[in-house]
Amino acid sequence: MWRRMEIRAVEISAEDRVTITLRKADIVQGMPQVDADFVERDWQTACEYLERFAAADGICRINLDNELDGNTLDYAKNIAVFMIVNAMAQNGAMQMLPMETAMHVMPYVQSRIAALQINMAKYSRLNSFMLRALHLLKGIDGGDESVDDVFAEIFSDIPSVQSFAAAATPDRAEQYLPVFEMMHEKAQACADPYYAKAAAEYLEALGGET
Repeated sequence: MWRRMEIRAVEISAEDRVTITLRKADIVQGMPQVDADFVERDWQTACEYLERFAAADGICRINLDNELDGNTLDYAKNIAVFMIVNAMAQNGAMQMLPMETAMHVMPYVQSRIAALQINMAKYSRLNSFMLRALHLLKGIDGGDESVDDVFAEIFSDIPSVQSFAAAATPDRAEQYLPVFEMMHEKAQACADPYYAKAAAEYLEALGGET
């Protein structure tokens, strides 16, 4: 069975000289403000690009002058460059890069930051909905509103099935799936069969069972 090479370190050079060597720990610890699972997912994506330059010893040797061609459409490359640059910025090594090389890094950084901002906005909406839905679901028992009225309120501003399906696997399993399981269970009491059917579609997209 094929396994991805374990990259132990990244050796970065520019203008034909070695600039700095970063261990994996240096790179992943360079993002302390980001959830550890998210960082590990990004690292695995970055390795899809980095392993092209890795030797049998697990050392990845990259000449940035050859790689910074301005193409930010390669997703794995974009994440790899961003994580490397972020780690260098955290430990003060960015000043070791030649000015021209540092300038060529910027499109990758800007592209990744823009993507992160979009993702943050998306997850903020999903998480906000989940908190609201959970509050409404817990209020069904003993509340004054009918079950159908509660579900009408829940579904008045629910994100699309595709939005939840596209979320990262740990988020789907740990944060979203339990709430949709509760939603599907309580929807069985609705007079309108639409809500149970719709809840089942979300549950299925998240990998749950109906």
